[in-house]
Amino acid sequence: MKWIAGAIAMTLLALALVSGVDVAGAKSKKPQERSLKAAGNGALKFDKSRLSARPGKIELVMKNPRGTGLEHGIAIAGKRGKLVGPGKTSSVEVTLKPGTYTFYCPFPGHRAAGMRGKLVVAR
Repeated sequence: MKWIAGAIAMTLLALALVSGVDVAGAKSKKPQERSLKAAGNGALKFDKSRLSARPGKIELVMKNPRGTGLEHGIAIAGKRGKLVGPGKTSSVEVTLKPGTYTFYCPFPGHRAAGMRGKLVVAR
C-alpha cells in the first residue's frame, strides 16, 4: 500500500509541475508587463507618463529607440534596470502593493530633466 501512496504523490507532483502550480498549491504567475519607450528624438522623456497595473509582480520594459543617441534605462521602487544604448531594451521587475510609484530613467540627470512618470497600482 505504501508504494501506491508514493506513486499517487509522485503523479500529483508531476501534474503540479506541468500545470504551473507550485508544490504549496499556489499558481505561479508571470509578471504583468508594461511597455514604454524613450523619446526617439533625443528628448529626455518617455512616450508614456502614466501607467497602471494591479498589485503583484510587474515588469516595466523600456525600449530605447535607435534615434535617441543616448543611453537610457528604467527604474522604480528602488530597483534599476540596465542602462542601454540606442536600439536596446532595459527592464526591471518589482512586486508592488497598491499605491502610486514613480518610474524614471536612472541615467544621471535624466530624472531631474523630466524623464519620469507615474505607475498607479490599484485593485
